[in-house]
Amino acid sequence: TEYEFTFEYTHSGLFYNGQIISHAADELLFIDTVHFTIQKRIAFPNTSGVRCFSKDQHGHIFAGSNNGIYQINGQGKILNHFSKENG
Repeated sequence: TEYEFTFEYTHSGLFYNGQIISHAADELLFIDTVHFTIQKRIAFPNTSGVRCFSKDQHGHIFAGSNNGIYQINGQGKILNHFSKENG
């Protein structure tokens, strides 16, 4: 079954703690997996499109973008930004 949750361009998503986290139009989208509706939107500006997501053993999420890799927590707060300039 296919579900549409945004009309904006997206590259990927991550199943995390019972929800899907995706990115569209400079926002992180937290999507309910029962009805596939957006439950929360968080501004994620200047990321130039998140292309992939991954998580580590500590539950931190890594979002790979055209503007580097962002380490975020489960609420979408940016913990680190790794770029060409800083490694």
